Amino acid sequence: MLAEPADLGFLRPYGRCFRIWDRGLSGNLCFGMEGPYGKLFIKYAGAKMLRSQGRPGEAEEILERAAAYYAEPAEGLVRLLSHGKTSEGYALVFTFEEGGQLSGDPLYPDLMDRLIYVPLSVRLRMAETLFSLMCRLEKRNLMAVDFSEENLILNLGDGKLTLCDIDLYRPFPFRNTGRQPGSWRWQAPEEKKEGEMLDARTAVYRLGMFAFDLFSPGKPRDRSAFDGSRALFETAQRAADPTRDKRYPSVENFLDAWRKAVGETRI
Repeated sequence: MLAEPADLGFLRPYGRCFRIWDRGLSGNLCFGMEGPYGKLFIKYAGAKMLRSQGRPGEAEEILERAAAYYAEPAEGLVRLLSHGKTSEGYALVFTFEEGGQLSGDPLYPDLMDRLIYVPLSVRLRMAETLFSLMCRLEKRNLMAVDFSEENLILNLGDGKLTLCDIDLYRPFPFRNTGRQPGSWRWQAPEEKKEGEMLDARTAVYRLGMFAFDLFSPGKPRDRSAFDGSRALFETAQRAADPTRDKRYPSVENFLDAWRKAVGETRI
């Protein structure tokens, strides 16, 4: 799905290509590679994509800037191995995470709907990993932008959830200048209104909505459908309160409350 030929010779040292992602809107062309360095995921910007919506060179600038975001290893975040310029663009080389995107992956359809069958203890571990990671990113003054099911890899066999894309994360607070990318149903009200300030409470809202999908898929705010304790439900409810000032003031505060609720949960 290229608009014109591209020089992909930089891929040769990594072996055989077993999968290509070429239909995204970001302007990135991605490859699953297997060879002398094992299985890798390579994200490349520089080719002219048919579906790219950005200006020329924008995808390269984003990838080059984002390399620093991945540089600090953290549990739950895809591991960056190397990065650098190619003849025509910029590439990031990651370890390959087995599994599928929570939504939108043709090889793993309806993966999100299968979460309800994952044992509660495993889902609690997934939540702890993701919420702790978001807390670490918050302490680095990075706020989730483009937080969506497509950017979360679920390995059902290992019960592992991995965040694979933080390219668009940015320092906060900042003002909303238009519709924000990411999952619509996880977005806070202020993300859908131009001119609103987006801050730590915005990030807290997203995590509360994610918790509903993790413990009551398709039925947010429904206590009878929530597969967890009342304390967990009330923690998610406060995090995802439509009124900003009623939410936890930071991801760290939310994580503290969540851990306390987990301690009160019988598994």
